[in-house]
Amino acid sequence: MPLYLTVNFYVMKTIIAYKNYFDDFLEELSIQEERKVLTALDLLTKDEPIPTHYVKYIREGIYEFRIFFIYDGNNIVVLFNAFKKKTQRTPEREIKKAIRLKDEYYEAKRNQERHL
Repeated sequence: MPLYLTVNFYVMKTIIAYKNYFDDFLEELSIQEERKVLTALDLLTKDEPIPTHYVKYIREGIYEFRIFFIYDGNNIVVLFNAFKKKTQRTPEREIKKAIRLKDEYYEAKRNQERHL
């Protein structure tokens, strides 16, 4: 009788903070707020489904999960601007800023790849 082995491989996603936007945001938070954000980010690194009520798709590849992020490939999570949300509604100016930063990130990445 053949022996079957089931192996679960967990792929950790890498979190990249684009420029200093995220670090600047963390500095403005209380210790408790910072812990909540870092705990949320830890969930993003796991190769497990994140409950849909935690992650909100905004538009143009931008997601919100206490912070704005995009997926770059299958395994990379890239962070952009973050802000304290005082209502359920995400301010349009913050969404536009996230889209601008996403475009800036991909342009910088293309330029870097051309120079390699």
